[in-house]
Amino acid sequence: MRQWLARTWSNLFSVSWQVLCLYRLIQFFRRKRGFKFLMVALAYFQQVLSGCHIHYTAKIGKDCHFPHPVGIVIGSYVQIGDHVKIFQHVTLGSHGRYGEEAGYPIVEDDVTIYTNSIIIGALTIGKGAVIGASSLVLSDVPAHGLVYGNPARLRGFICTCGEKLAKDSVPQSEAHDAVCLVCGKCGARYTVSGKALERFSKNT
Repeated sequence: MRQWLARTWSNLFSVSWQVLCLYRLIQFFRRKRGFKFLMVALAYFQQVLSGCHIHYTAKIGKDCHFPHPVGIVIGSYVQIGDHVKIFQHVTLGSHGRYGEEAGYPIVEDDVTIYTNSIIIGALTIGKGAVIGASSLVLSDVPAHGLVYGNPARLRGFICTCGEKLAKDSVPQSEAHDAVCLVCGKCGARYTVSGKALERFSKNT
């Protein structure tokens, strides 16, 4: 009980929690008739409170975290999965090109997006991917991919434990002529075919 009270008290003073709580309230009133003014007022208060703009049509999953929400912009119809972490001054939205149909990013579960990154267009950030700081992402990112740069390029892969994978040396018969990677932290081993990462064994 004490731990629950301590966590609740801490959340009340967490700007990240306040932003997401207001987002949930906005979604609640959005589904109710006759509460449009309150929904708009809450959205305005959210932006003034944190300097973070989340469009009311965006979808955000469970247990997401914005460690420093200042400057985060999440445009309309952006879809964000569960357990996603987004740092300050990140923008997710449409490409904004005149005469072309708008398209919005889909961010799958367990993704981390670092400071000052821009993700625009109809693309998908795969599960467990990591977007490095100050990256411009204009195309799909594979699951567990590590990308950074302007424009962002695939630079490697991330283990499910969060460690960057390194090249491994295994018999070709076991690797099936694929690139082999290993996690130096947990010992998990993977193969990469094209841009698809597949786990095939783990050291015990």
